[in-house]
Amino acid sequence: KGHFHDPVSLTVGQMHAALKQWPQTIAVLTQALELHPEHESVAECMFLIGYASFMEELYADAIAWLKRLNETYPEHERLEESTYWLGMAHLFSASYIEAFAIFDRYLGAFPNSPYLEDAAFRRAVCQYGQSLFAEAEKSLLAFAERYPQSKLLGEAHMMLADIAGSVGQARLAIARFDQAIACGDDLNIELYNYCCFRRGEMSKELEDFPD
Repeated sequence: KGHFHDPVSLTVGQMHAALKQWPQTIAVLTQALELHPEHESVAECMFLIGYASFMEELYADAIAWLKRLNETYPEHERLEESTYWLGMAHLFSASYIEAFAIFDRYLGAFPNSPYLEDAAFRRAVCQYGQSLFAEAEKSLLAFAERYPQSKLLGEAHMMLADIAGSVGQARLAIARFDQAIACGDDLNIELYNYCCFRRGEMSKELEDFPD
């Protein structure tokens, strides 16, 4: 509670965050706010706690901290980042409706954000998660056209293939799985294997056994 409590507690929390020591980040900064609710860097502390909670897969905690931050300090300097991670926390907790609303708003509010590409993809994922396949297909095709070099392109093609497969368009699904597989290392190994398996499965259904 001394004169230097606020800057020191923030600095210690920031150092833990830089070292990716997320439990220590949460513990230090939560205690700092408990000791001094009027912390001079309260918004930064709240953001780091919310971000660290997301990294620890404590999505409910991340949502609570980031939502409270944005509502209490709507003009804080981390607003762009906190809004993005709030959307991600909702997405990873399968709250697709809430996540979609956040990412949809984000794309209009922060047109120059470094997270813009990712947010556009996550918005489409939210539609896919709600089984809004026609809307998701439109969003994913627009994403692929706008970001042809994206490292997320493989996942986009994979979801487009699944959408085609879900409505019985096997040949279109195969072509889209081929596009996903062609992305190679940009697609993580589990998704890569899934695409190869589903593509082979569909070729079998079409009785294209050599393929």
